[in-house]
Amino acid sequence: VVMASRRFVQRHHLAGIDLIAGKTMGGDPEMPGLAPVEAINQVLLDAEQTPDQLLTAEIMEALAVQAIACQIGAHLPVEIVNRNGGALARGHPIGASGAILAVSLFHQLRQRTGVGLAAIAAAGGLGCAIALRSS
Repeated sequence: VVMASRRFVQRHHLAGIDLIAGKTMGGDPEMPGLAPVEAINQVLLDAEQTPDQLLTAEIMEALAVQAIACQIGAHLPVEIVNRNGGALARGHPIGASGAILAVSLFHQLRQRTGVGLAAIAAAGGLGCAIALRSS
């Protein structure tokens, strides 16, 4: 996964999307699976988006119920969450989970113009979320 400036992407005629917001936040360490919810809410505020405006959302889950709980907690439309299957379907490799979310989101946003979201929980109650925009 490579992040590059818009200038570099244009100069080398590469496919790109824009990172428009990102947040890492602490949550309740006794409920670490819900930690992404507040990060999602903050990213949506920073990106000036509502859940209904998103094209797609990727939520990493250790258990299926975690993605469902985060989807409900962040008020994300169920039909946009993990459209191509979540970690239970594609795998959850240690150290690559965030990259897998970003790459999946990248490919989905290359097909349609708009904003997508990716979110993940980390050990100890950390939640991370990003919003990406295709143009």
